[in-house]
Amino acid sequence: MNFYCRMKKRKLPKKNIRKLAKFHAIASLALFALYIALSAVYSPEFLLSDIKHKFSALANDTISITARVLGPPIKPIVTGTANCSAGILSNSISWPSDENSQSFSIERDGLPLVSGLTSSNYSDNNIVVDTTYSYVVTAHGSMGPGFAISDPIAIATPTECLVPLPTPELTISLLNASVIDGDYIFETRSIRPTFSGTTNIPFATIDISINGDTIIISQTTANAIGFWTWTPAADISVGPHTIFATATDPTDSLRFANTSMLFEIESDGDEATPSKSNDYKKKTSTKKPTVSSKPIIKTEEKPAQSPIDFSLSIENENVFAEEDLIANIKIAKIAEKYLGTIANFEYIVFDAQGNKLFSFSSKKDLQKDMSFSEKISLPKYLKDGQRKLQVTMTFPGYCISKEAAFTIKPRPLVNLGGGIVWTYPQFLSSLGTISLTLLALLLLWIFLFSREYWLYLHALRHITEKNLGKLGLISLKKKRR
Repeated sequence: MNFYCRMKKRKLPKKNIRKLAKFHAIASLALFALYIALSAVYSPEFLLSDIKHKFSALANDTISITARVLGPPIKPIVTGTANCSAGILSNSISWPSDENSQSFSIERDGLPLVSGLTSSNYSDNNIVVDTTYSYVVTAHGSMGPGFAISDPIAIATPTECLVPLPTPELTISLLNASVIDGDYIFETRSIRPTFSGTTNIPFATIDISINGDTIIISQTTANAIGFWTWTPAADISVGPHTIFATATDPTDSLRFANTSMLFEIESDGDEATPSKSNDYKKKTSTKKPTVSSKPIIKTEEKPAQSPIDFSLSIENENVFAEEDLIANIKIAKIAEKYLGTIANFEYIVFDAQGNKLFSFSSKKDLQKDMSFSEKISLPKYLKDGQRKLQVTMTFPGYCISKEAAFTIKPRPLVNLGGGIVWTYPQFLSSLGTISLTLLALLLLWIFLFSREYWLYLHALRHITEKNLGKLGLISLKKKRR
């Protein structure tokens, strides 16, 4: 029996496939390298945060797709009304209880309002008149990943509701300090201790003063929930001192609260040298006091008055990095004894967490009705976001500082008009998304190619004439006798 083989000719574009694969690999690696290089030059912190954000977003998407929820909670059907009772304005919302739901969370106008609720109702008292609020309730199931989100419900508050403002309050405390023998007296070894406090006045103006060898007078601002922190711009001398603080409503100067606190600088060196004053001790006290937010004044000392009426404002509150920030400084009044005195002006930029970013200083002669503008060149490395400028004026016997907030905007790379702006960070982030996607496709292609190659090698070990005949690659003919 004679056999002969007749192979079918097939034209496979191997060269084109190889070229395409090679181009894909080169383009993916080059684009990823460009993304890494540009991001590292712009800001290494941006590179790390952008990559972390991409992988966390990918993980969240994967979890939401692959998770199996057993016994999901029922979608809450929310109802709500606005109430004004006894001068108290509130929005009351409720929904049917659900045995499959372990807890509930609420969003107001797209922002988290409350979480961990076990009851099926809630009263929102932090609202104002003549305003419409939108609420969304999410039910969380007992299985953990289970959840159900309600439809938004809008509640409009009445146009009038007499809500009495609370009595202004102000607290103050000294960080990293211990209590010595005496009520409400603190000691610290730092000559520039950090103070913090709270007030029930949102965005209150906090005026601070400390008497000493150098009288420190400063002004800072509380945040939206009334928290504030402050570190003096000058060294405080060793010994007992009193810090005075006043919180003033920025919309009503007649609403303010005062407080004070005794503290003592124990030593200005590394080793503590006790210098407690008997005037600041309560000898009859047998119980060590706890830290109180409303200390008792035990001295007739009064807050120091500033000999200079010093004000600070920022001309361009929204500025790009590498541009000049214009700080306007005005001295309306000045005691005659300080006319012609040389004062040192220090300019410090802080981030939202109070970390010092950069600073510089200049000297000027103090004059009556003096006003000038200081151009502050913002460094390139400053990230966009909310920032704070502190200007400290130091002259013999006094250290006076003021603060003002400003915002660094991301510089637009492409402006398409109509409010559509593509910033450089957005460009880098998009470049990273594209490059990582191409790399993922490249890895997928390599995986598929490896699999096909393995199947090819596996098939070589199992080739028979019968199988080749079935595939039409060979034909078998019997030789006639």
